[in-house]
Amino acid sequence: TQIEHKLLATKIQGKRYQQMDNIIRNNRIWVSTVHSCNSWFKDLIRLIRFDELIIDEASQIIEPMVLGIISHVPKLILIGDQNQLPPIVMQPGSSASGQDARLLELCYHSFGQSILERLWNRCTKSGWHSKLAMLQTQYRMHRQIRELVSENYQNRLSEALDSQIAPLNKQLPPDIFSSPFFSKTQQIQLLSHRTIWIETPPSDQLRYDPLQASLICELLRLFTQSGVIRDAGQQIGIIAPFRAMIQAVFKALPPEYRNITIDTVERFQGSERQIMIITLPLQTAYDLRMMEALNWDFSIDRKLKVELSRARDRLFILGNTRLCSASLHYRKVIDKIRAQGLLTTIDNK
Repeated sequence: TQIEHKLLATKIQGKRYQQMDNIIRNNRIWVSTVHSCNSWFKDLIRLIRFDELIIDEASQIIEPMVLGIISHVPKLILIGDQNQLPPIVMQPGSSASGQDARLLELCYHSFGQSILERLWNRCTKSGWHSKLAMLQTQYRMHRQIRELVSENYQNRLSEALDSQIAPLNKQLPPDIFSSPFFSKTQQIQLLSHRTIWIETPPSDQLRYDPLQASLICELLRLFTQSGVIRDAGQQIGIIAPFRAMIQAVFKALPPEYRNITIDTVERFQGSERQIMIITLPLQTAYDLRMMEALNWDFSIDRKLKVELSRARDRLFILGNTRLCSASLHYRKVIDKIRAQGLLTTIDNK
């Protein structure tokens, strides 16, 4: 691999003790996973002194994982997004919640929260603004998609590329195909907007919706015929909240689309696609509560935020607005799409 020659095991291979000692003492930058660092850090600090520690993806790190490391380093820099999905903790939320007044003062709202989130809240609460910095230029989402999540970032995000503010290149097929779900007018509308909510009735099934699976196939057909996509596997991603829905969509897809990634939002974090399709197969409002990932003060639904921000050019959401409106966060998204995008109901003849 490209970094194999930089690995410590490679550099010290075949070396004598004094040579290995010189290599270790003269190296300025060390890169490691948290797990690996915990295994060798205690021995290494006997030989060299670390002046600064940088933890990337710090929104996935809880404090017990790094306390033994950061306690030996005078300067700590955390990089991450406290609004994204939190670390996976098996301990039930009720038993992981902090109740002690002294802990709450230090923003220990939950022992399952990331170190990044706690320290961000602590600095914000204490007015230590010089300790906080937010990157405000984003390179992924078109402006109309970014506006769906910008409230989570104090409306301070801006676009870096001209393509992120350019109008949509409306690619219309020469001959609109006959569809059991979309009229010819709707098909043109679907190709003419970047943020689209397709209204569907509540599902008759638990945690999957055959109708939404069929709608996704119709959308893919429309994208292909209009020339919007040429490589479905590279350009399209599908997010589903339940494994049953993932299987339902996969089985409904024609063979030529089986290379499209269909997965939960947890697996999609860190990824992006030109077009993202979010399917919400809800039967009752309770299903919506199972999909949420609210932060400590309920101000952000982190799953929804991550879902919305995976798309570069176009975002399609399939769901029932009545059920989804039970959530303030989904209701805001619905209102924004209604105002700036397209909210349409299927023409199910």
